Amino acid sequence: MAFEGFCTQTLDFLIENRLQNSRQWFEEHRERYEALVLRPLRALVEDLTPTVLDIDPEFTVEPKVGRTISRIFRDVRRVKDGFLFRDEMWIAFMRHKRCWEGQPGFYFGFGPDGLAYGYGYYQATPAAMDTMRSMILRKEPLFERASAAFSRQTRFCMNGERYKRSRFPDQPPELREWLDRKTLSFDCGSTDMDLFCSRELVPLLADGFRQLAPLHAFFSAVEERRPHRQPAAAQE
Repeated sequence: MAFEGFCTQTLDFLIENRLQNSRQWFEEHRERYEALVLRPLRALVEDLTPTVLDIDPEFTVEPKVGRTISRIFRDVRRVKDGFLFRDEMWIAFMRHKRCWEGQPGFYFGFGPDGLAYGYGYYQATPAAMDTMRSMILRKEPLFERASAAFSRQTRFCMNGERYKRSRFPDQPPELREWLDRKTLSFDCGSTDMDLFCSRELVPLLADGFRQLAPLHAFFSAVEERRPHRQPAAAQE
């Protein structure tokens, strides 16, 4: 099924479901969840699959919850505000989690505040960021290509928590933008609900992901080179 756009009722359902805050209410309205949220998300994943596999054949592309589609249930062990459900949803394309830690990847998400898409390394470990910095300081070609690709475009902004004091005060400002961050993402936000409800969302996302493909090549190399923490079972 081709992606035809979301509808305004998609956000209405997410907001109402969060406010109801009831598993019983959710089960009674599961058909709405399937029709308004999951069905268009699955179609969007399927339509973007050729583009993301062209960027990286190792991406997970199954249009399933827990694979490329976020869960609507929140992890109540980690959040203490009492809300059981999310009012925002997203899709993400990452490699298989063979290293048992967060992987960099492309994403698209939406909620009451609007839309966002781009590329991020949100759960990068300190060891991964140290690996990235070493590659930058060595001026490796993968970084040079990633930096040039980011500089050529005007759609995405670099984000990520910074250290309070630069760790590389002698480096040029354009390099400190990368070196002085604890995590990195490259994001584009929008409140264009006409786009949200349009099939034109697919080519827009596909074009944006292609623009950021050199960044994925760089961060994939970072991920491959960084020290990997084995799961507890494997360490015994």
